[in-house]
Amino acid sequence: MPLTTFAKNKQADSINYDAASIHTADPTDNGSVGEVAGGAPAYARKAITFAAAVVGSRDSQIAPEFDIPAGTTISHYALWEGVNCVATGTLQNAEIYAGQGKYTLTDVDITNS
Repeated sequence: MPLTTFAKNKQADSINYDAASIHTADPTDNGSVGEVAGGAPAYARKAITFAAAVVGSRDSQIAPEFDIPAGTTISHYALWEGVNCVATGTLQNAEIYAGQGKYTLTDVDITNS
């Protein structure tokens, strides 16, 4: 039985996505694989917020910028609610950082399917 739009929105809004992380490989369901580390300035998870759900989907409201250390290839991201990984995804384009650089995570969409 499919959910109504009201139910999809309620379900999508029930998760409080509060942080994002960048990874060098598929982070898996628990977000434990390949999270970037190191650098100067040092890599750290960043805050992220989402708009209220519309037809079961949510869109990021901010585009967090991450410090990426030299010699790192990034390919995935993860979203967090506190210490729990609640969603993962593949970056549109994997990027290789020969030197210290920055990556901006833009337009993250969460779809309740």
